[in-house]
Amino acid sequence: MTFRQLPHIKDANILFLDTETGGLNPARVDIIEVGCILTDPTGRKVIAEWEALVVPTRPVEPDAARINGYVAEKWAAEGIPLSSAVSKIRDMADGAVMCCHNAPFDKAFVDAAFTACGQRWSGRYHTLCTVSIAMPFLRHGLVDNLKLETLAKFFGVPHENAHRAMGDAKACREVFLKMQDVFEPAVASFASSRVA
Repeated sequence: MTFRQLPHIKDANILFLDTETGGLNPARVDIIEVGCILTDPTGRKVIAEWEALVVPTRPVEPDAARINGYVAEKWAAEGIPLSSAVSKIRDMADGAVMCCHNAPFDKAFVDAAFTACGQRWSGRYHTLCTVSIAMPFLRHGLVDNLKLETLAKFFGVPHENAHRAMGDAKACREVFLKMQDVFEPAVASFASSRVA
């Protein structure tokens, strides 16, 4: 096995990813939709976007179908197999850092999908989570909760097609960028004070 040298993590691309799923437990249900946005390391320059409906191999729970708009006939006609989705995600994720809103949820489903398809994750093992990044806004009472809808509204970010994979991936990226606009000047100021 050969190992390639990856760039420093600060120079890694970011893969903003969202999954819609057939329920809450990756041991019992599948990914039914995925949206991916690959950007440069700042998150500001989009390199590629991709979305797809994914045909589930296990039943979709009624509550999930209602939230995600799942209709078996539509998915059968327009969806792709999980193995095809995993291959595309793997290609986009190559060397990148995954960023999701509530990353443990999406990562659990992605990991389960890769395992089911006999594939290995091609991105970094690091994962960015906009829920975690947003914690100071909740702690200071600026938002009531850390839902993507709440943060999008707080930051004035359009959130069209909520609970659809690409709509949520786009909102996640925009919320991430708004938070970077807040944090980066503070970090730069702190860094300059440490040098002085």
